[in-house]
Amino acid sequence: MDSISRPDDVAPISYTELAPSGAPARWIVLVHGGGVSKECYLETPDGRQGWAARLVSLGYGVLVVDWLGLSYEAAQHVDDRAASARLDYESVCRGMGVFLSGLGRNVVLVVHSMAGPIGFRLLETHGDLIDGLVAVAPGPPGNVQAVPEIVRESDQEVSIRGAAIDWTIPKMGFWEPTSAFVNDKAIGPSRRFPRECIEVFRRTLRPIPARMLYQRQNIGGSQMRIGPTDAFTNKPILVFTGGADTDHPSQLDQDIVAWLTDQGAAVTFWSSELPVLAGNGHMLMVEDNSDELADEIARWITAL
Repeated sequence: MDSISRPDDVAPISYTELAPSGAPARWIVLVHGGGVSKECYLETPDGRQGWAARLVSLGYGVLVVDWLGLSYEAAQHVDDRAASARLDYESVCRGMGVFLSGLGRNVVLVVHSMAGPIGFRLLETHGDLIDGLVAVAPGPPGNVQAVPEIVRESDQEVSIRGAAIDWTIPKMGFWEPTSAFVNDKAIGPSRRFPRECIEVFRRTLRPIPARMLYQRQNIGGSQMRIGPTDAFTNKPILVFTGGADTDHPSQLDQDIVAWLTDQGAAVTFWSSELPVLAGNGHMLMVEDNSDELADEIARWITAL
């Protein structure tokens, strides 16, 4: 079931609800990363079921959300798209918090990549509604992220060097995914991505609000910092990244895990050297072992 929620006066949230035939074992909320949409959890580029359907087949109820204002439906309305261009992490997290509060049930939250800081902020503000957090190749909070060197800056844009690609980010509006984003960041040296389906994947991409991407790269120390972290105490958190993800070096996961542990969280860390993750790149939910990865996540959730 597809629905639109207006938790904020900025822009709407689009979400898809999927449920098993019986009572769900738990409810899971899937939150996509930057440049993609909820579609990455609904179907893979080679036409297989996505993580959402796989988790439903294992007995879970699933809510797959688009970031505030970034749905296809929102893009059809000029006012909503204009509002989306003003989005930053704080407004997206505020809208997601209202969304979670309106569900009337606790959830396990799954976040990917650029949504990592969203998950950490929601633990801070709505930890009582979140039974566990699964952070897949998560972007770090400002608490642990380094400030990048600026290569070039003008009134209109700023350029920095990233781990896998260089970024030139406009200071207003949207950043449009590039060929380098697809080939070098999203796919990179992955041995699991269905390369015959690159063009199918490319057509699923969405623009990223420039203000959010500026924050995600922590330009000038702009990324959200998390605190207080009382809600992190004993909170189950799973962190993992694909072994062939050049945009997300293993040291970054280790820094995030160390910070989460210092906050008192009950952290499970799956090393990228594990056989199940060894060949995966950044877009694990659309790669050819996506079912196996969903099954592993489900086993972790079952043990909560």
